[in-house]
Amino acid sequence: MVDGKRSGLGWLEGFLSQSPRRMVEEVVDNGANFKDMMLDEEVPWYVKLVPVVAVAYLFKGKDFIPDETPIIGRFDDIAVAVLGYYLTQALLPPELAREYDGKLEKRRAARRVAKTSPQGQPKTEAEKAARLVDSD
Repeated sequence: MVDGKRSGLGWLEGFLSQSPRRMVEEVVDNGANFKDMMLDEEVPWYVKLVPVVAVAYLFKGKDFIPDETPIIGRFDDIAVAVLGYYLTQALLPPELAREYDGKLEKRRAARRVAKTSPQGQPKTEAEKAARLVDSD
């Protein structure tokens, strides 16, 4: 990230070099960030419009390249999803980009802590509270 904006497509290269499990975790984390972004009143309307248009394209009946075309049939769907993600991140004002990057890092840190928690030990405050309630 440079001056609050992501630079180039290096994030895509990094994403594709990860294990499938890590890719799913990234998608889930970014999906949660997008949900928060869509509900945030500080995010400009035009930034919110990009993911809406991308999702609408993915669910519409016609594609630029028909899905039945071997190998490249799904390429336009993937390209629209990636372009929608990248464009949303690029249009986000720098101060909001920093805020959402911080939220994303907190989600990642929470996952790392959850993975390193000893077996049988509660990993979250909710689990601790649930164990207290169960023990009564």
